[in-house]
Amino acid sequence: RLWVAAGDYRDDVRIGDEILLGLAEGYRKIRNTLRFALGNLADFDPAKDQVAAAELEPLDRWALAKLAAWDEKVKAAYEDYEFHVAYHATMQLCAVDLSAIYFDIVKDRLYTWKKTGKARRSAQTVLWIIAQDVIRLLAPVLSFTASEAWGFLPGRPVESVFLAGLPSRERPKDADALEARYGQLLDVRAVVQGKLEEARRAKLIGSGLEAQVTVRAEGETLKLLEEAKAELPALFIVSKVTVEKGRLAAEVARAPGVKCD
Repeated sequence: RLWVAAGDYRDDVRIGDEILLGLAEGYRKIRNTLRFALGNLADFDPAKDQVAAAELEPLDRWALAKLAAWDEKVKAAYEDYEFHVAYHATMQLCAVDLSAIYFDIVKDRLYTWKKTGKARRSAQTVLWIIAQDVIRLLAPVLSFTASEAWGFLPGRPVESVFLAGLPSRERPKDADALEARYGQLLDVRAVVQGKLEEARRAKLIGSGLEAQVTVRAEGETLKLLEEAKAELPALFIVSKVTVEKGRLAAEVARAPGVKCD
């Protein structure tokens, strides 16, 4: 079904080993997205642990904004019978917005912060919403996978995903502001990641958590970094971040101390 959905039927639909390998990799990305979300919900009961939307951490609200935009795009694609648009939007969500950014940043919060703390519950709330929406919206295409994953979703409203209907997810009211804020922060993160990779190749560090980073910026970017200073170590996945005025750049040094097992 994924091969059928991924192709634009208005043109000749092609098949071959390379195409099938690409689709298999796409399927793994979807499955791994669901596995990460569900795997971090074992101790989460939405009836008592869910954090109200207005109280979610800013990065968690950003992830919800990305999810809501994906929901809208996929449902519109279904309405227009443009299933390939839904497939490519799903790859963007799973491989980039979630796996490469959101999941990568929140994993330490999920694994190491206070188990019942608000910050961890905030991330779990969003993972629960992500899992629910992705399963329900992909059920028409990946029926067996959706049915299997639905059985592991805590607090599922109905026993079968095929009785759940499609989700209706409104964009957060501050979605545009969140997009702009994290767009700038993620641009700086890309600069930092480049310097971290250089430090790894030079054997200065192994894990990013062995690093402390000095970031220089000017103007609005500097102001934003100062405002988000407490959030930067988690966003960059390093132990410490210092912000200074100057042309946009980053410097990496080895952080003191020992990484906790």
